[in-house]
Amino acid sequence: MKTLYFLCFSLSLCAAPIGNPASPTLLQQGVFIADTTWCQPRVSFLEDFTQTQQLSCSSAHNSFAQFALELGSLTWSIREKFDLSITLGGAQNYFRLYQENHLLEFYSGGGLVWYGEGKLILLEVKDTILSIFGEAGGWDWMDGPAYVDENPQGPDSHLKMRFWMAGAALTQQIGLFSPYLGIAVLRSRWKLEEVSLETFHFSQKYTAGPFMGCTLSSGSQVALNIEWRAQIENAWTVSGEVRF
Repeated sequence: MKTLYFLCFSLSLCAAPIGNPASPTLLQQGVFIADTTWCQPRVSFLEDFTQTQQLSCSSAHNSFAQFALELGSLTWSIREKFDLSITLGGAQNYFRLYQENHLLEFYSGGGLVWYGEGKLILLEVKDTILSIFGEAGGWDWMDGPAYVDENPQGPDSHLKMRFWMAGAALTQQIGLFSPYLGIAVLRSRWKLEEVSLETFHFSQKYTAGPFMGCTLSSGSQVALNIEWRAQIENAWTVSGEVRF
């Protein structure tokens, strides 16, 4: 049963939000720092809600997962063409699946979500922007209890995840709105371990998928963003950003 619990844990985990890949050029003015400065810092706050990211698992069915990430990001924007960011935060999770008529559930909280990100503007033609991005990071110290048919199952498990993601997108500026559409490729691996059992390794089922979103901003100081990611994972992100 404990082995089944580990499978439950691994079925639905997310990577990281993407945000608008054209963000280096969307905020033209800051609160304190002049727009003529070659490097302008920004700070962001993100809430990410993920429903599903499937891994290959032939012995489980009717899986269901819900989790939320709370993240903070610090960005250095160089000449409004290149962003370099570091992001930290935590997560809360609930997992459920059925295995041979047994209900498996998992709850976890806390831990550390961390990753670095770069975004580069390749081409700007009037109000259309072509950009690329890359991310790499992981999850650590994600611990919590397991239940089989509502009965507790042994000590907590421990999760470690590493990932990288890259992609490209087109952004169209229309007044205050900047909708974007892109494609992302994700590679990730999970390590699940518990003192009395062997270590389990998993990889994801889908490695590429689309993402889309829209940024709301006047081009000065503050931007709001909403995003949806599909195929790789079914997830929504809302975020706010301030340029210093």
